[in-house]
Amino acid sequence: MAIAATFLSPASFSVPGDLTTEFVAGVRVLADCGPDGLLLGTVTGATASDDATTVTLQMDAGPLTATLAGVRHGNDVPDSLCNHAAQHAPGGRDPLATASIDAPGLVELATTAEAVAGADAARVAPVAVARQQFVSWMRDALGEFPGLPRPTFNLHAPSLALPTAATFTRASAATRINAAGLVAGVAMDAPRFDHDPLTGLCRGLLIEGPATNQITYAEALDNAAWTKTRAGITADAATAPDGAATADKLAEDATAANSHYVARTMTFTAGVTYTISWHVQPGERTSCQVNFPAAFIPANAVFDLQTGLATPGGSALSARMEALPDGWWRVSVTGTAIATGSGLVVCFLRLGAASTYTGDGASGLRLWGAQLEEGTYPTSYLPTAAVSQVRAADLCTANLADIGFNPREGTLFVDARVAAGLPVTAAVACQIDSGATESSRIRFVVTSTGLLSTVVALSEASQCNFPLRTLSARSEFKAALSWRQNDFKAACNGGSVFTSASGSLPADLTTLRMGGNISASYAWNGVIRHLAYFPRALTAEQLQAITL
Repeated sequence: MAIAATFLSPASFSVPGDLTTEFVAGVRVLADCGPDGLLLGTVTGATASDDATTVTLQMDAGPLTATLAGVRHGNDVPDSLCNHAAQHAPGGRDPLATASIDAPGLVELATTAEAVAGADAARVAPVAVARQQFVSWMRDALGEFPGLPRPTFNLHAPSLALPTAATFTRASAATRINAAGLVAGVAMDAPRFDHDPLTGLCRGLLIEGPATNQITYAEALDNAAWTKTRAGITADAATAPDGAATADKLAEDATAANSHYVARTMTFTAGVTYTISWHVQPGERTSCQVNFPAAFIPANAVFDLQTGLATPGGSALSARMEALPDGWWRVSVTGTAIATGSGLVVCFLRLGAASTYTGDGASGLRLWGAQLEEGTYPTSYLPTAAVSQVRAADLCTANLADIGFNPREGTLFVDARVAAGLPVTAAVACQIDSGATESSRIRFVVTSTGLLSTVVALSEASQCNFPLRTLSARSEFKAALSWRQNDFKAACNGGSVFTSASGSLPADLTTLRMGGNISASYAWNGVIRHLAYFPRALTAEQLQAITL
C-alpha cells in the first residue's frame, strides 16, 4: 500500500509519523507523481520531527514534482525493489505470462530498467525474526503475550477500557481525538483513549498534567474580545474539528499593501515559556503566520497549509503542525517571555510568501480553537467561552495488593508515545512506588534531552539506571525492565539487553502509577498504549521479544 507523501523539494518529501526505521539510507523508493509519472530514487537520509518524517533521495532520473501523491519503498537495498519482478520476468525462475508482467502490483514495485545485483539469500529474514514479528503483532492486536506468563496487570488501550484494578481521576472535563478524528469532550474522571486523527487507530491512554487555556472565546472570533484589523470574521462559516458548524472565516479587506489579521491582547510573565496554538483550514489563502508580541516574546512562525511546513522565526523555540481530517491543521509556536506585560498575539493571513499585500476583499481561511498555555508544546485542546478553562491532571493508579505483586521479582513493560515536545525537567511514563513517597521506586522516565531510562532506587540510592535510548517528540517506544535481587535487565525496541548483577530491591512498594510521579510534576503528557506487569522476572530473550 502506498504511503501518503507531501512534496518538499525535487529530492525530498515528508510522510506522517516517525518512519525513520523504514526510510533508512539505501532503501529504494518509488514516487507516484500522478501526471508526471512514477519516479525512482534511493534514500540518502531521513529525520523525524513533530510527528512527520522528512526523507531525502538521490533520484535516478527526473526530480520529484509538486504532484507527488504517495510513495512505496523497498525493505532493503536497491535489489529488494526489483528482484520480485525480475524473478517473474521471461527467463526468470518463475516467469509469468507476457500479459501479466505489467500487472499493476508489479509496476508499483519495479520497472524493467532496474538492474539485479547481489544474493537474494542474504536478504531473507531469519525464521526467528519472522516468528517474533508475528508474536509482536499478536500482542499489539490482542493485548496478549503468547508463550509468556500472563501479566497480572494489563492495560491495553485499544480495548478502550482500564483494568478493574486501576483507579482513574481527573477533577475536570477534557478533550481527546476520537476514532472519527474529531476533537471530542470527555467528562470529569473519565479516561481519555486518544486516536490518530487521520487513521482512527487508538494511540493510547492520554495522560496529561494540569493546564489552562488563557484565551477566552476561543471559538468565537466574531466576539468583541477579538481585534480584527483590515479583515473581517464570518461566524460559523464551516465545520470545525469537533464536527460542529462553529469554525469562523477570517477574510481580508481590500486595503492595499498592508497586513490582514485577527488578534487578542494577552498578559505574559518574564521568564515563563508559552505556547499558542490554532486550528486552521486553508481557504483562498493557504498559509498563515502566528506572532507573539515582539516586546514580550519576539517569536513567530509561518505555516504552509498545503505542504505542512512550519518555519519558526525570531526567538521561537519551536513551531509545529499536526494534520487533522478535512484539511485542518493544529499549528503552534512556542516562545519565552523576556518581559512582563501585555501585548497582541496575532494570526496573519499570507499571500504566498508575503504577510503584507493588497487584499481582494473576500479571500481568507478558516480558524477555530485558539489556545494560549504555559509550556513548551501544545497539550489537548481546552474550549473556552467568557472565562479561561482549566484542565486538571489525569491520575491513574493501581494498588499492588490488587494485582498480585511479587516482592521478590517482576517485570514491567510499557508501550508509549512521547508528548508533542520534550519535558522541561522529566516525564514519567510509569512507576512503582510506596504511595506516600517515591524515594524507593521502579520507574521509566524521559529527561529533558529525550533520554529514556529505567531506574530502580532504594531510599534514593540508585540500584540500577539503564539509559535505553534517546527519543524525540511524538516518538514511540516499547521498553521492559525485569528485576530480582542482584539481577536487573532491560531492553527497548528489541535492542541489546542492559544488565546489572548488583543491587537490592525496595521493600515498601505499594502503588503502580501511570503517566506521572506522586506530585504529578513529571506528567507524561503523552499516551500509553500498553502497560503490563508480570509477577516474574522475564529473561533477556523474552524482554527483547516483547519490545520488538
